[in-house]
Amino acid sequence: MTSQDESAEIVTDLEGWAALKEAWARCLSSAPGATAFQSHEFLRCWWDHFGGDQTPFVLALRETDRVLGIAPLQLVRRRILGRQYRVLEFMGMPDELDRPQFLVGENDRTTLEGLLDALAAHRDWDMIRLDELPAESWQLPVLEAWAERNDFRFRSEPLHPVPFLVKGGDWNWYVAQRSRRFAKRLRETERRLARDYSVSYRWCHGGEASKALLEDFLAVEYNSWKAYEGFDVGVEQAYRTFYEDLLCRESEALHGHVLVQYLDANPSAATLAFSSEGVYYSLQIAHDKAYERYSPGTLLEAVEMRWFFEQDWLRRYEFLGGGGGNKERWTKTSVDTRTVIIRRRSKRLALGDLSGRFLRPIFAPE
Repeated sequence: MTSQDESAEIVTDLEGWAALKEAWARCLSSAPGATAFQSHEFLRCWWDHFGGDQTPFVLALRETDRVLGIAPLQLVRRRILGRQYRVLEFMGMPDELDRPQFLVGENDRTTLEGLLDALAAHRDWDMIRLDELPAESWQLPVLEAWAERNDFRFRSEPLHPVPFLVKGGDWNWYVAQRSRRFAKRLRETERRLARDYSVSYRWCHGGEASKALLEDFLAVEYNSWKAYEGFDVGVEQAYRTFYEDLLCRESEALHGHVLVQYLDANPSAATLAFSSEGVYYSLQIAHDKAYERYSPGTLLEAVEMRWFFEQDWLRRYEFLGGGGGNKERWTKTSVDTRTVIIRRRSKRLALGDLSGRFLRPIFAPE
């Protein structure tokens, strides 16, 4: 419940969103566990390339001239069982986000409830879908209690782990923490490659020079398993321009990183990443299937990880959502996440929600 000194504002245009930039940064820094994927700069870059027909739905709770908290949402239209519904979800969903949350201070239940009560007062949505909320987040029980209080249906289910690594020493310290098999495999991979190829690497950390390396990444991806399985981002022009915009810009807040491995001057494996506030976020990795028996991606990741440990200004490495053998090689620590569905009472929505528990995906884009 908002107090008499508090007011809620819903922003649905880009100008109003831009005006919140400074307040957004303050709210982001106060939210425990918030990632740079919810920064104003990242989301605006994402929106410029993928916003399409979606509508910003940014809710700001104010006390006089001060913003207390922000709900960084977007309003999209999804088709459920043949009928169109209005769904609120975190900005950047479904693909380009990492453990999003409401941007409020830790355990600031009053501000979170004020944001949620403002949502309850609006009839502009049928359902709220919140993906990748940390399973241990203090915000989850607040959301459930709010839904019950307003007679909304609430459902929460496990999603996937998000692996991460916190630096506790230098590269030698890190390797010593791993198994002997791990270190042996790295040495063997390096020897095999060096025996048959001339191995070299090129780094770029933002700026115009990154564009050429980005093209090499796309060439590697085109010849990778991702292309065969339809997961290559390079086939979509929007992704090509998005990564160029994100990784090649000159920015004090976000720093792009592109690393490419070459075998006899041919690009064989590559990674994309960005860093912010001491955290390194791995975005994409690919390797050319022609070199698969050499495990070039493993050696590339080792080069990337070693560089990470050499940078005093970096403290944490984020592998992003989902498990996988390539991530489990490097860390055993992860954050479990959940999907939260909050919907108004409706028989048709109930059927759509029920079908979504057994059929994937739950929503078909409009």
